[in-house]
Amino acid sequence: MERDISNGLLYLQDYPKLWKWINRCPACGSLGHKPELPESLPQSAAPGNIRKYFPCMPLTENGLCEQCHQSTAVKPQSLNRDAPPESN
Repeated sequence: MERDISNGLLYLQDYPKLWKWINRCPACGSLGHKPELPESLPQSAAPGNIRKYFPCMPLTENGLCEQCHQSTAVKPQSLNRDAPPESN
């Protein structure tokens, strides 16, 4: 299922309180819904709509999406611009 993030952003503009259910990776900017998003909320279609527009995207303990976490596992200093360069 392909999701339309641009329509999801428009949806969140109309319902800004729903941002609490969205994760954003600080490294790549990817958006996805939090895994703890409930299946339903009383008198609300929000969970279904959020799932329609955004994939499930858990963040690692470092706050990164899985793809960025995997790529930084090889080079942990890649996100720390203040760190000195690695010496060989």
